[in-house]
Amino acid sequence: MLSFRTIACTCRRASRCRTTLQFYYQPRSEYHTKNTDDLKNRDIQSKLREILRETAQPVAVITSWMPSSSSHEGDKHSKYHGATLSSFTSVAMDPYPLVSFALRMPSRMGDTLKSLYSGTRPTPGQELGREEDSRTHLVMNLLSASQAHVAHKFARPDLYPHPFDSSSNSAQSENIPYFISKEGLPVLKGSLGAFSCRLIAPAIPLHDLSYLENLGRAHTKPRHLPELPPGSVISELFIAQVVRIVLEAHSPSTGMKPLLYHRRSFTSCKGDECE
Repeated sequence: MLSFRTIACTCRRASRCRTTLQFYYQPRSEYHTKNTDDLKNRDIQSKLREILRETAQPVAVITSWMPSSSSHEGDKHSKYHGATLSSFTSVAMDPYPLVSFALRMPSRMGDTLKSLYSGTRPTPGQELGREEDSRTHLVMNLLSASQAHVAHKFARPDLYPHPFDSSSNSAQSENIPYFISKEGLPVLKGSLGAFSCRLIAPAIPLHDLSYLENLGRAHTKPRHLPELPPGSVISELFIAQVVRIVLEAHSPSTGMKPLLYHRRSFTSCKGDECE
């Protein structure tokens, strides 16, 4: 928007001149400021990714139920769903064991977890009539070195929309071995370990910086999706309490190693070094 400015004359007779000069000028616009900030953020993101690629991240698959709109009636496998995580971390042990993870949105897994937490959909334990197990919303499976194909399958909903149902996938798809926990959720066999969890808070929108800055204050609510730069990825953070160990860690004598994500590919460790 053009602005109007008036200044005094600066001619040689300035001390006696009563003339004023008027002109229009273009102030620095909000768009220019926002565009500069976007470029700065993208530069930080690029350099941060380069740093984090040099660190090995554990790989986990979260398993729960498929959204009701996506499951096939009468097919027991299609009611289960899973999603590969590379953002899983343990955030506390005392006084309560807590873990956190992020999901890109939109996400069928995200929709399921939100509906289970809000109570708009009964938990697996409630459907099974097991009130003592009704708090569980998900199972966290920490993958072993032999499960790179599992991580790939649960990371590609475009190729494997029903990862537990091999009949609905491509001919090259293979069955994912699993068993059902007492809470009624799938546990991936061959994992390094697995534990049942319950969500303890609503999903936190990581795209809303204003909401995050005011988190914890009274009446803080997420805003509608703000305007974001093209190509931006929307993520939400979930925090869960570990309520039961479903699959205990294997003895070191078994030689089972963790699956790691390092430099954009799956790898593992051999001795004290990454392969």
